[in-house]
Amino acid sequence: MTKLRLSGNPSRNLGNLDFYQFVTDQATRIRGLGDAVLTDADLRQLVVVLLALAADFSKTILRVQKSLKTEEIMRRKRARDICIAALRSGVRNARYAINPREVSASSGLAILLGTYGDIAHQAMEKGSGTIDKLLGELEGDTYRPLFEVLGLAAKVFRLKDENDAFKAIFESRRSDGLAKDGVRALDVRRQFNRQYQQLCDYVLLQAKITGGEQYLEALQLINAIRKEYLEKVARHKAAKKGRGNPAADE
Repeated sequence: MTKLRLSGNPSRNLGNLDFYQFVTDQATRIRGLGDAVLTDADLRQLVVVLLALAADFSKTILRVQKSLKTEEIMRRKRARDICIAALRSGVRNARYAINPREVSASSGLAILLGTYGDIAHQAMEKGSGTIDKLLGELEGDTYRPLFEVLGLAAKVFRLKDENDAFKAIFESRRSDGLAKDGVRALDVRRQFNRQYQQLCDYVLLQAKITGGEQYLEALQLINAIRKEYLEKVARHKAAKKGRGNPAADE
């Protein structure tokens, strides 16, 4: 007889939006089994409460996103991303230079840039910190001669200016309201997660004790969606690791 158990839970590796979708998918599909199958009133109530918390969580995280992703901030981020792309392009183009010093400088800078991965796809605040670290290395004794010999000084200084401008605007847009929304998002996620765990534990326990159809089908749905999201997390980690490979920028 097959041992009944829950598949691995990927929730700790999911951002707020993915976590919301992950839990909501399960609750919605269990509810979709219908009253003819879901005869357990306690199980139905667990699903109802979970979906109510899902609606609250969705509103909270959307409010946080709206507070952060203003048009002004996104405009500055796009300008910063363009600067990074321009610097990478200048380094790549130098690989075809006639001067061996320029080719060597291009190789050294390509390796450095590759270690920082795809900065444009990092979270906005994390990207600022990554660029600060990159600029710290570029302005040091090892790499400064390399970008200077390639005539890329203007691109490096422009990246610094745009990153500083982005940080100033990003910090200035923080407010007490945003901070409260952020704290509330964490609190609601904890409540949401506790209710989800309660549902899963109840379904597994009843499936083991009674072997009832409603519990077995609910458990099957939970495990199917967990496996789907575990695979999604694995693909994301693999892609992220690939972007961090210096060869990926060649």
